[in-house]
Amino acid sequence: MERDTVSPDTPLLTLNANDSNRNIDLEIKGERDIKVNISGSTQSVDRTNIDG
Repeated sequence: MERDTVSPDTPLLTLNANDSNRNIDLEIKGERDIKVNISGSTQSVDRTNIDG
């Protein structure tokens, strides 16, 4: 059986959720390559390459 190959630049998971007050973007490419952006009417947070 032939296996599909995935480019290292292809995210394992992407998520976008929003409502009238907030927007959340999450992208996971690997164990140590995680990008999160949370923005809203009162605050904005952007984190890249979170260790944890």
